[in-house]
Amino acid sequence: MGFFLDLTSQNKQVDSLLHILKVEKRDSVRLLILNDLSEATEDLDKTLKYNQEIIAICKRIYPKQGSVKEIFIYYDIQRVL
Repeated sequence: MGFFLDLTSQNKQVDSLLHILKVEKRDSVRLLILNDLSEATEDLDKTLKYNQEIIAICKRIYPKQGSVKEIFIYYDIQRVL
């Protein structure tokens, strides 16, 4: 029964995050939501989709960083600060 409750809880979390993502306009918040979604889902296609959206936003927000690797390093540093 614990596994079913975990799945139900996880589905509610994903549903809530998807709802917030639809209305949220700030890229910085969208990055956090997309990251949470990619970690919360076990569907690899959805994880890939969320990660591609993260990369697109990072390229738009941090165009001077260049490569995707540099963007993620910069993003991780900004999250720590």
